[in-house]
Amino acid sequence: AASAAAPSATLRNTGDVDGDEVVQLYHAAGPAIRKALTHPAPSRALVDFARVHLCAGCEVRVPFSVSDTMLKLVDNAGQRVLSIKASTFSR
Repeated sequence: AASAAAPSATLRNTGDVDGDEVVQLYHAAGPAIRKALTHPAPSRALVDFARVHLCAGCEVRVPFSVSDTMLKLVDNAGQRVLSIKASTFSR
């Protein structure tokens, strides 16, 4: 199932030459979530990416597809749980 969050990024080619870009979206569990765990957790995880062609001087909005499953972490009981409190996305 898709998450209610629908992150996107806007890319602009400020150069004089057409080009391609691979945009990556990462999810990071917040410090409060990581602190509550008694085992290591990734500092961030790649959840989606897109390869985009940009003509010189063009701008494009890149939507990402993120499901709740992609945001789950393993809790102290070994269960995969969704805890989006204090989570962040970065590219």
